[in-house]
Amino acid sequence: MLDYQLSPRQIAWLNTGRQLLSAPLFLLLLLLALGLHQWLLSSPLFGQLPDSAQAWQHFFVLILPPLLLLGLLYLLAAGLLLWRQRAMLQQAEPVSYRLQADESGLSVAESGQAPRGLEPIHCGRLGKMLYLIPSAAAPVWIPGQAFADRAQRHRFYQELCRRCPTAAGDLSPAGARLQGLLTLSLGLLLVGLDYSFGHQLWFLTLIVFLVALFRLLSAGRPPRRRALAWQRAVIWLLVAVVSLGTLRLRNELTFIRARQIVAAVDAFARQHQRYPRDLAELVPTYLPSVPDRQQAGHFDYKAEKPSLRFSTLPPIGTHVYRFETGHWGVVSAFK
Repeated sequence: MLDYQLSPRQIAWLNTGRQLLSAPLFLLLLLLALGLHQWLLSSPLFGQLPDSAQAWQHFFVLILPPLLLLGLLYLLAAGLLLWRQRAMLQQAEPVSYRLQADESGLSVAESGQAPRGLEPIHCGRLGKMLYLIPSAAAPVWIPGQAFADRAQRHRFYQELCRRCPTAAGDLSPAGARLQGLLTLSLGLLLVGLDYSFGHQLWFLTLIVFLVALFRLLSAGRPPRRRALAWQRAVIWLLVAVVSLGTLRLRNELTFIRARQIVAAVDAFARQHQRYPRDLAELVPTYLPSVPDRQQAGHFDYKAEKPSLRFSTLPPIGTHVYRFETGHWGVVSAFK
């Protein structure tokens, strides 16, 4: 009844692609990319942005490099996973499944070595239902019956889950709760990292949410795994919303800090009949300390044409206060 076989190369590529979509791997590689980026920023090889840097320069220095590092790490991870899959397939033992359809409905008859577990993999390009059979030696991919439509394939899978929930890859109640708590913990960790690193991760969180939503809607799953997929999609959406909220809060705090600096510079100018040479001249009489560049929105004070500049994200733009006119303005990021 089965007349289609996958080559070892197809098996390795399909399994590697599925593993690359896992959220824990994404967060691990993201942390590595951010760590490497911070190391490059602190090293003499990378250098630092000048005080006159525009917002588009901050984008190419503070946001684009982590994305490039993340992509490079994904390529390395794909290579390692692909090599591991090919090595495991060389040790795999053949296991076969025979699908039957009769008056009582769909059923599964197995032959060969008894599997320890069964996890469905749907591949629309091949038009088959595929199964990952973890045997005693290594995972083996087995092609399933080609169904005429998605509804028939889904009915077969539901029958498989009903007859053998453990073999169908479902989770225990404790395992489902543990996976949900792990996802929530990773989401909270990402919110903390997002705030610490200057809100560079909110759009990456949206990408994780879209991946989780795609995995939720792309294939039928056992009941607890499907409930867990819903939880993950909701958690990542909430993390993205919270990240955007903290970004807005941080922008508001940056504006408050900028107004404090403007007031201090004006007070200095009224008392000394000149503008300060730099912000350090305002300490400690007018300001308690010099604003930190990373935590204060990259303030840039110019004494030649007295002005104060700082960038916000999003939207990408440079806000300017000119002391001689007393007006605020916005400079385009691409000028």
